[in-house]
Amino acid sequence: MNNKIFIKIGLVVLLIQFFACTNANKPTAKQKYADTLTVWADTSLMVFANEHKKAFENAGKPPVINLLYKNESEIVSALINGKIHAAFLQRLLSPAEASAIEKLADFYPKQYTTSYDAFVFVSSNKNSFDSLALESIESMLKGQSKSTYNFIVENKRALSVQFLKSKFNLNNDQLSHLFTQNSTAELFQYLKSNPNAIGIIPFSYISDVESETIAEMLSGLKVLSINYLDSSKKRITVLPSQSSIATREYPLVNPIVFINSNMPFKSGINFVNYLFKPRAQRLTLKLGLCPAIFPGREIKINTK
Repeated sequence: MNNKIFIKIGLVVLLIQFFACTNANKPTAKQKYADTLTVWADTSLMVFANEHKKAFENAGKPPVINLLYKNESEIVSALINGKIHAAFLQRLLSPAEASAIEKLADFYPKQYTTSYDAFVFVSSNKNSFDSLALESIESMLKGQSKSTYNFIVENKRALSVQFLKSKFNLNNDQLSHLFTQNSTAELFQYLKSNPNAIGIIPFSYISDVESETIAEMLSGLKVLSINYLDSSKKRITVLPSQSSIATREYPLVNPIVFINSNMPFKSGINFVNYLFKPRAQRLTLKLGLCPAIFPGREIKINTK
């Protein structure tokens, strides 16, 4: 009898130890949800990222977003080196970059195209032309045609430099002929005083047409349309807009991508889920950009 009691007690002790060890290995609430998710965002996405941060945190779900603004090269380097695990970029990672992150994190980074931006050409309104041919842009950038006009970007690390390199297959020598300034403000001031200069900037910089700040910034300048041959060899001319970006009729479109490589935690997943909610997509529309998924219309009936 006594032996049976001792055996039962021993089994109970073993079960308690087993479940204690098992529960010790399970992620706690703090492990599953980081209190803070650090997200680096490209400087060109400052307004976009900040507005989505506020909207997400107002929903009251974890985590708190710690948002920092960096240039593209800094962000990609930090992702590859494991310094950060979440970021907003104006492009997808290259296969080589994604593979480098995979080697470090032991899984392929998730990339979510949340919306679309584009690159636009801006010049002084003193110029007689209002449109640029896509093939002329390429030939001028490659130095294959003579032109009195110079292309200018906001700084040597501007996102537009990487976009132009990829879009038109430019080499470093060709890119070196781009004129650069030290900031966006200096770029716009230079364009106003130099009619032979054509600036290249993200559409997101000027997408809020109702903004007094943007209206003042564009004073004395004009946004140029792009003309090119479509699939039927018909030449069309398109101004950058939400609708032309959404239909891809405007030819210089690029994705806004959220990169999440913190899969052991649910923090990044929660933020991704928010980004594809109708509320977030409506906010993207309000910011003048093109959402990846267009939200349905909200119909409110006033019964009063």
